[in-house]
Amino acid sequence: MTPEQFIEFARVLPEPLLLVNSDGQILATNQPVADMLGLRRQELQEKMIFDLATEPHSKISVYLKACSRSRSMVLGSLTLQNSHGKTLVCRCQGAVIKPWSNESLALILLRLEERKSASINFILLTNKVDELAKEIYRRKQAEEALFKANQELEIRVEERTTALREILKQLQITQTHLIQSEKMSSLGQMVAGVAHEINNPINFIYGNLFHAENYIENLLKLLDKYQEYYPNAPQEIQNIREVIDVDFIVEDIIKIIHSIWSLD
Repeated sequence: MTPEQFIEFARVLPEPLLLVNSDGQILATNQPVADMLGLRRQELQEKMIFDLATEPHSKISVYLKACSRSRSMVLGSLTLQNSHGKTLVCRCQGAVIKPWSNESLALILLRLEERKSASINFILLTNKVDELAKEIYRRKQAEEALFKANQELEIRVEERTTALREILKQLQITQTHLIQSEKMSSLGQMVAGVAHEINNPINFIYGNLFHAENYIENLLKLLDKYQEYYPNAPQEIQNIREVIDVDFIVEDIIKIIHSIWSLD
């Protein structure tokens, strides 16, 4: 996944997402991360993850290495400082998007979630909705009880009730948005998990390809030495060489190895 592809993918997700390499360089972010830290995305792309977190450099490096080597998502925590000096304690989930190779560092997707804030806001909002619903019910009862006694009071109560209904409506809309945001957050986590699972077999192939290439090269060298010291092999061996077309196999197997490396 390139930084450009990451931005396109992360643009629709409401949660803070970072794309970093295994050395801690920030390659790309989405807008929620910039909002959380009070910085522009362009400013973040010039930084290292160590510039934002208060944890020791060594501890963060160990976490990034664990993310780049693991076949499952790795949980961790980062304490960040935003541009206003506020400390943000975040839960962190890391998944490798592109494994390490001789040509490039591993690419890691980090999903940040500020602890307490999301759950506290949702609980406060739910309590507020319940309180307003009860208040509407009480005021409606007062309206019916006072209707005959004072028409002017009835009008004032009705106006207040209408205002409360509008507030309740807006809060219910906000509640719906929060629920949708949580669903999108779960979707982002699932997509990161799927991306990781897709990369598992690729990791296995790339992890063994280097050794397979070395083994093949050694066997070919050995074959050349046999040909050099024993150019006049028995007829049976010569027949086998002609049937399997050894020269073609040597040429083609090198092409196959190179074509697999080029898929990276």
